[in-house]
Order: sequence, then C-alpha cells, then structure tokens
Amino acid sequence: MGLLQRRLFSGRPDARGNDEERALGATYRPRKSAVGATVVDAEYRPTSGILAVRVKYQNATRKAVPLARGVWELQTVSTPFLIGFRPTESSGLPKGDVELSLLPGAAANEELSFDVGSRLGDFYVVYTPASELIYEEATRGRGVWKLRVARS
Repeated sequence: MGLLQRRLFSGRPDARGNDEERALGATYRPRKSAVGATVVDAEYRPTSGILAVRVKYQNATRKAVPLARGVWELQTVSTPFLIGFRPTESSGLPKGDVELSLLPGAAANEELSFDVGSRLGDFYVVYTPASELIYEEATRGRGVWKLRVARS
C-alpha cells in the first residue's frame, strides 16, 4: 500500500484495498485518469434533511479530456455496505448524458444532494470514477472522504 493509499479512517466499513481515503479538500486521482475529484465541503440543511456535498473535478493534464462523473454514494459509519444514498439532485453541471470536456488545468464544480432526513453523525462519501467501473467491484479504485453531520 503506497503513501497515497494510507488509511485515515481506521475501522471504516466496506474498506477495500484500492480505496484511497482523503481529508476534506484533498484530491483523489484514479488510475488511468486525467481527472481528479475533490470533496470540497458539505452542509446539512435540517429543514429539508438534505446533505449538500460540494465536489470539484480537476483536469491535471495539458490537453482537453472528457469528464465522466462516475458514481457518488453515501455510507454510514455503522453499516458495512453502501446504504443506497445516491444523490437525489445534482447542480452545477448539465444533467443526463451530456458529453463534457475539461480544458487543460480547468475545474468544474458540482453540488450533490443526499436525502439523509434527520440522521446525524458521521458519513463517508464514496466516489467510484467512471474509469473504474470496468473493473470487478472488489478491485475498483474509490475515493473516500469522511463528513460529520450535526445540527448547527
């Protein structure tokens, strides 16, 4: 396991060998991909029960590359599997199968909305890039960030 794959969250459910755990604001760049993803921050909106997660995609190359967003999911710290919290809404980027390209060094921002209701506590944001979906599930690389949801 390399330095980039060090474990930040000991005892995390569903941890896999190719997961790369990151602190908020740190970028995950999957194998064979020019585009990295970063969970910038998150905000819990108690009136709607929405956890809004702001993410950024960054092109680290000197050429334009397609932006394929992949799969974003939310996991609780107490369940050993992803509990199916997929984004209920996404803003900042076009919806649907729109082909997007990032120019050299460019970034794109997106806000993902997860409906967590009144559930508070720690969550993990798990990102499986589109480039990793071709691999067997157990060997897919994933970026993982930890969030704490609390009432303000």
